[in-house]
Amino acid sequence: MQPMKNLLVGEKLIQKSGFNFIRNYPAFPLCHLQDGRICGSLTLSKEHIVNLFEYYEHPMPRKIITAIFGETAPDKLNPYTLFASIDSNNPQQVVQWFTHFGAPDGNVRFDAQAECYYPLDVFAKHVKEMNNVLTVIEALQSGAKSIDAIMTDIVKQYNGYIPGSICGYKEITEGVSDQIKDLFSKVNIFDLSPSYLGREYVDALFQHYLSDICPCIMWRDKANGNQPSLAWTSGPMISQLYFMLALDITAGKMPRKCMNDKCHRYFTPARSSTRYCSDICKERAKQHRHYKKLKNEQACE
Repeated sequence: MQPMKNLLVGEKLIQKSGFNFIRNYPAFPLCHLQDGRICGSLTLSKEHIVNLFEYYEHPMPRKIITAIFGETAPDKLNPYTLFASIDSNNPQQVVQWFTHFGAPDGNVRFDAQAECYYPLDVFAKHVKEMNNVLTVIEALQSGAKSIDAIMTDIVKQYNGYIPGSICGYKEITEGVSDQIKDLFSKVNIFDLSPSYLGREYVDALFQHYLSDICPCIMWRDKANGNQPSLAWTSGPMISQLYFMLALDITAGKMPRKCMNDKCHRYFTPARSSTRYCSDICKERAKQHRHYKKLKNEQACE
């Protein structure tokens, strides 16, 4: 089967080997944080309609990266590494994400005055789960002994229950029923190996979010003979983020967390030996090690 070569973004086609992807999302311009909510107004104007795959296929605009993270942020961020790197306790980063990209699951609410808002805790949950998935995958691939502590922490996040083969993501996150409690009571998840739990957890989240990715027919315009072709569309934006991650990790392009203690942003390294997201972080880490060494030497004198 001959692969398709175009990806629909807004009103133009860009090159993307393998599939067409159709899905646009409204941004959340002029928003602000108030009482644990991201408040603002939705707009369907052309300049505020986003197709995330434009920033997956092509470099993320520098002005978006600096608006969220500041001038010292690395250049090579794609949508899901940018999302996973956000500090949900940092108002600037949260507001700027919504300004440029909108709500990750599209579930915008309306208050009594018909003003739209999005709960900050829901946004923080999505960011944390993306961090969980990236952390678990990296630990599984490296064979890190830390997978035990990682999975213990994740189980605590779900109040002792965890999405996996026993119960799916939706069943766990939408409220643990008596039936689910009964299922978990029959299996002590702490008797299962951390690696097994990690794989089950990652599989459950990918299964949940990738279930919103589905095929459809895309019609060409009259100039191209009204020729239909196979395309893909999705539900919420968060599904696209997991789809991009799935494309990368199955192609061997595993994202990594920056080793600079003051950064910890995710990035996709050009080489397997790369440990820092930017030269700035590399230099700062070097300075920190030098300062720490001097401090230890002075303490020994």
